[in-house]
Amino acid sequence: MKKIALTTALFLMVAGNIFAANLNISNVSLIGQNPVDHYISIKFDVSWDDSWRLDYGPSNWDAAWIFVKYKAITPNWQHVLLSPDPAFMVVPAGCAVTVPPDGTGAFIYRSASGSGNNSFTNIQIRWYYNANGLPDDADIDIKVLGIEMVYIPQGSFYAGDNGTSASCFKEGSADPDPWHITSEAAINCSDATTNGFYYTSSGMQNEQATGSTFTIPASFPKGYNAYYIMKYEMSQEQYRDFLNLLTRQQQQSRVAVDISGTSVTNVYVLRNSPTYGPRNSIRCNATIPATGPITFYCEGWTDGNFDSSNDNQNVPIDWIGYPDLAAYSDWAGLRPMTELEYEKACRGTRPALSGEFAWGNTSLRNNGPYDFLNEGTATESISLASFGIGIGNAAYSLANKPGRCGIFAYSSPNHTRQETGATYYGVMEMSGNLSEIAVCCGTMPGYTYTGLNGNGSLTAAGDADADYWPGINGNFFGANAVYGGTVGVTAKSAMGFRGGSYATPASVLSISDRSNANIMIVTLYRSAPNGIRACRTAQ
Repeated sequence: MKKIALTTALFLMVAGNIFAANLNISNVSLIGQNPVDHYISIKFDVSWDDSWRLDYGPSNWDAAWIFVKYKAITPNWQHVLLSPDPAFMVVPAGCAVTVPPDGTGAFIYRSASGSGNNSFTNIQIRWYYNANGLPDDADIDIKVLGIEMVYIPQGSFYAGDNGTSASCFKEGSADPDPWHITSEAAINCSDATTNGFYYTSSGMQNEQATGSTFTIPASFPKGYNAYYIMKYEMSQEQYRDFLNLLTRQQQQSRVAVDISGTSVTNVYVLRNSPTYGPRNSIRCNATIPATGPITFYCEGWTDGNFDSSNDNQNVPIDWIGYPDLAAYSDWAGLRPMTELEYEKACRGTRPALSGEFAWGNTSLRNNGPYDFLNEGTATESISLASFGIGIGNAAYSLANKPGRCGIFAYSSPNHTRQETGATYYGVMEMSGNLSEIAVCCGTMPGYTYTGLNGNGSLTAAGDADADYWPGINGNFFGANAVYGGTVGVTAKSAMGFRGGSYATPASVLSISDRSNANIMIVTLYRSAPNGIRACRTAQ
């Protein structure tokens, strides 16, 4: 009987943040094949710097979401389903491993309170490969991938900021108090004067009018229940690696240029441009094969040396649309976040402060662009002379461009929430840098989103195929439905921007600002200030 063979592993790094950095997955192997019960164990080491777990205050932790792709029998990469049974795991001291019931990945985190660098070795998780339809004698390539996440615990919170920010949530037409979310029960919006759930429209197409009476169902994720959220906006390196594990047809859907032939003029495939533009470095070769997947690279300096250390791998991916975010989320076993989850991740359990930014107050550096050092590298930072010491830092209209993932924490001399831009729970760059795409709760395709996690697979066309996600079956305006088997998430309905970006004024950085809460329906598919940040319901 032929043993399943490992040929390669993939390493993802996102460096330089307030709590955790340098996520490394190494020493990957497949061991202990059992051809009777059709399983094998995936063994690997994982490490990252400055990890934490708190038993007070936020009472949360950071984690690595680990998921695995395999290639066998066909040339296409597919998703590994891991066993959730802890009896079949090998877990080192100080480490906790949780595989959710659907088996799409594993959360790895500290098993007890503390902080410092993590180095967990010889982790083993069982894979029943017959569940993926594989015979015992298959030859398999696998790739092990990881994303840094932050756990947001169950609990009540406030959405809105006392009527200060544009279109913010409030209790009544004459009552600026914020919504108090105390459960995942349905929210009955009404034209209340006080003490209700009063919806204020951002004035976009297909959105409920201000003061409308409608119900946000119990199934819509409101942020009360526990979930995980990506610590950073996705990096260009991560999106490049995603593209490189897709089929040619799927790749076509996730880039903005035609790659169906053998030559490409606009080699910068997300900007749809022949030349490098500010900060977006994903490109392909000008000459490509006629069939099969093509290879994408990062090149930020047009020097012909692809994937060099200064090619913006750690800069967040921009020029993204919602269908791109949905596709990556589904492929990685994650899901889009809602606008209520966005506010919870920023504010936590604290009372709402008028006009506050993600770091919990209204302090904000406002004296021009930052001076970048080691630009485009994993150690990109802001010079101390131009950094906002003792005040809030964010990339908004004065900054001209986004910084790399975690740049403010890496550059901060004091590592306070203000200086680093960290949310209550330790999520980075939720005000500024790139816009956070979130599901609007004031449209039918928005509030009929049920928050199902992605299953690790995409349609043949490269689109998400998750039931009840906004845009499923090409839906723009009606209620979401079960995937019909033909068209995936191709529409951009019910999606808005929260938190502002390097292209917006300071006011839009407020965590309760909803001026663009449903903006995507009337904007271009892809635009420069858009980024990717996904979440996952904790199970």
